[in-house]
Amino acid sequence: MIGNAKKNLGLVLQKNSAPLKLLPQIQENEVHLWCLPLELDEYQHNIGLSLLNDNQRNKYERRKTAALKASYLAGRYYLWHLLSGYSGQPINQLGLSYNHLKKPSLQSNPQRLEFNFTDTFINNDHAIGIYAFGLDKALGVDLESLNRKGDFQRVSKRRFSEAEQAYINSSPEHQNHRFLKLWTRKEAYGKAKGVGINFAMQKLDLFSDSHNLAFKCDQQRDWQLLQISPNQSTIACVVREGETPFSCRFFTQFSK
Repeated sequence: MIGNAKKNLGLVLQKNSAPLKLLPQIQENEVHLWCLPLELDEYQHNIGLSLLNDNQRNKYERRKTAALKASYLAGRYYLWHLLSGYSGQPINQLGLSYNHLKKPSLQSNPQRLEFNFTDTFINNDHAIGIYAFGLDKALGVDLESLNRKGDFQRVSKRRFSEAEQAYINSSPEHQNHRFLKLWTRKEAYGKAKGVGINFAMQKLDLFSDSHNLAFKCDQQRDWQLLQISPNQSTIACVVREGETPFSCRFFTQFSK
């Protein structure tokens, strides 16, 4: 049980469902988040395989375990279907472009759709993905399992500001969870900006007791951050460009 160790890590959002073939319209200054188990039945599995291009199939085949292959395929299956639903384009007509750090965007995008996707394993066999969709503004999302282990002290000394390190170290019992909370903020920002983790993280202080945070990066661009707790096993963060706060609709399953 995570119990009190997870207290106040992120905002708990109301869970919604929507039909995959008729997704709700995204409003201005709104982000739709989909948090889904990365599992497919046999029919979906076969469709997913048919959607992979040669490069993606090679990546799929190089996965070393069945669980890694299943999560990779399911992640792409749901991404293509959600992109199709929000963009109104048939899956076989969707095309993606990538920047030099592999951030994707739609080639044909009259709806001005922005999106980002990440996943994590809850245990050795079970992965979940989180998908963020919005309009106009750059968007990034990160998701981490609260069971994740690592040398967080070493990483935080290199990557976090003094204030962030003080926050982590002020509660020895909860150090790992506090690290993951701040790490999702850093990585979601990097994904939104299109640089991944290739930036001077320690120079961008994202510590705040609030689940919402407005901040500026070194180019004086405005950003908004929202920290959420998708479930008892994970912590996530969404970052969107702009000075206007955004709201989130959170979906965890498809309805018929």
